[in-house]
Amino acid sequence: MIRINNSSSPLTYSKPATLSSESQHMPSRPPQNGAILQNYNVQRDIFINITPESNGNMSVDVISPKNHEILEHPSINPMEVNPSNASYLEMLALEQHLYSQGKCEQLLSGFFGILYENEGLNEKANDIYVLI
Repeated sequence: MIRINNSSSPLTYSKPATLSSESQHMPSRPPQNGAILQNYNVQRDIFINITPESNGNMSVDVISPKNHEILEHPSINPMEVNPSNASYLEMLALEQHLYSQGKCEQLLSGFFGILYENEGLNEKANDIYVLI
């Protein structure tokens, strides 16, 4: 079950993208620099690198595809993430933490893109449930 309930912005699903020379293209990838995940978010036109830190936190780089400039660089402690009230970046960091420990599959990232399509990167989406 996947559910989102955010009274400030209702969830809407956009039409699936069609891949053609006019609609979308994959920009050149920035360096991964030790990241265990590099994700391209089509809706926001950004790359996201997630790298584990020595203290257990996950370093999250939000990167511009145009010049590979790091736009945001939060350090997220996955043990403090509340999945029922977390931001898009927090959920990606938590997923990668659990995946690296063998506690979940790396499948949720695609769902997060849909769930958080209308949310800001750091905006909490309240009342989220993802059950596998």
